[in-house]
Amino acid sequence: MSSSGEWVWAIGIAGAWGLFEYFAGTLWRKRKEVRAQNWPVSYGRITKAAVFHRKNEITLTLSYYYPVADEPYPIPAEFEKQFYSSEQAQAWADALNDQMIPVRVNPANSWKSVLMDSELESVVRANTGKLSDFK
Repeated sequence: MSSSGEWVWAIGIAGAWGLFEYFAGTLWRKRKEVRAQNWPVSYGRITKAAVFHRKNEITLTLSYYYPVADEPYPIPAEFEKQFYSSEQAQAWADALNDQMIPVRVNPANSWKSVLMDSELESVVRANTGKLSDFK
């Protein structure tokens, strides 16, 4: 095989792997959301919203905390969401930073929580006045 053929093959494999990681991550997050739909809601606060660029990935990372009755201090947690564009990720970061958010808390283990995309979208919409740019 020629050198250029090997590069095309390698790029194809890397692209396929990237798509697999994206869809696997999306499916995992959706699975967690379905499981958490009936968990109690606590209202937490986002303390940091940052956008990271790794290889071909654009990731929004939210650091947040939430209070629960059986813990003396708020519990810290993180949430990650993949985006196709830096602009979309940054718009979410700007709209969510330092905002109160609904947090689904596992009733069996209050140290486990889930942020629902649909609930975060509502906060983004309320802070920007539009949502069509964020899907």
